[in-house]
Amino acid sequence: MKLIVKWIISIIIVYTGLLWLVGFLRRKMKKGKVTILCYHRVIEDKQIKDYYRPAVAVSVSAFERQMGVLQERYKIISLDDAVCLLQKRKSLENDYMVVTFDDGYADNYENAFLVLKKYNLPATIFLSTDYIDSNKMLWTDEVGMLLKEKWDVFLQTELLKTLKGAGVSGDKITVINKILSTLKEMDEDIRETIIARLKKDIGNLMVANNQMLTWEQIKEMNANKISFGAHTKSHRFLTTLMLSEKESEIKESRDIVEQNLNKQVLCFAYPDGRFDEECRNIVRESGLQGACSTITGDNISGCDLFALKRRDIGEDACIPPFGRFSKALFLTEISGIYDMFRRR
Repeated sequence: MKLIVKWIISIIIVYTGLLWLVGFLRRKMKKGKVTILCYHRVIEDKQIKDYYRPAVAVSVSAFERQMGVLQERYKIISLDDAVCLLQKRKSLENDYMVVTFDDGYADNYENAFLVLKKYNLPATIFLSTDYIDSNKMLWTDEVGMLLKEKWDVFLQTELLKTLKGAGVSGDKITVINKILSTLKEMDEDIRETIIARLKKDIGNLMVANNQMLTWEQIKEMNANKISFGAHTKSHRFLTTLMLSEKESEIKESRDIVEQNLNKQVLCFAYPDGRFDEECRNIVRESGLQGACSTITGDNISGCDLFALKRRDIGEDACIPPFGRFSKALFLTEISGIYDMFRRR
């Protein structure tokens, strides 16, 4: 019901010209902004409905429609160029849009890159370097895929009974995402212990899944308007680490990307958007020019370049309850018009 109401309001806002008028007046007052969109995965249409982490995925068809809307309505620039603009601390007369991807999934090359080339759009992909050119998986993907693949076995475990006792309920995808969210908030050692117990109880994945980019793919994209940033080596949450570990994760991941591309890396993204003052200082002192968080919002002249705001984009950013792409829903989602209603 909430999505239906939001969709109807979006249609009214867009097709009455209200959204255009607000943007026009803001730009007239030289209050332009830089909006950074945050994607993770772009997957085949047939996989999206049953994907175990729907909040971090869009279908190929939805992504293509989104990029078409962006090209039609906005000035699309690279993240490096956006940081340079914001560094000048001058009022922006235009609104700019930036496309970014976190982690370095292979479908960024297999699916997203084809669309970006079609529309001649720049983008930035943040790489967790330990996973590039390997068959390693982020623990969120490993757990998500494992639960989905062995759901019938998981239903019989004591762990599920414990979770139900703690109030975790819902359909398969809902429960999987609640489990992942709960694991994220745990101490790293406790989380690893629980994941090991889970594997013991229900088994390992049946098929190894090479989900991440290769350096060959990265180099090809880098020659075609796609830039790359650092996203740590291991994708560990930086706020849980000691100072020396933070320095290693940040600086060495940047060095690895630079060495492979023979090009300076200007930007960093904090894994899961988690950072503290130590992280910010390390990024700044290492010579990087900016860092992306997952704080929702837009960026204006004079903003903190080491806590850049972004807007997470999933399938629900543009698909209303009836299943067809909604330009109005997508435009209002990326406009920030609903920010005042979001939980802080």
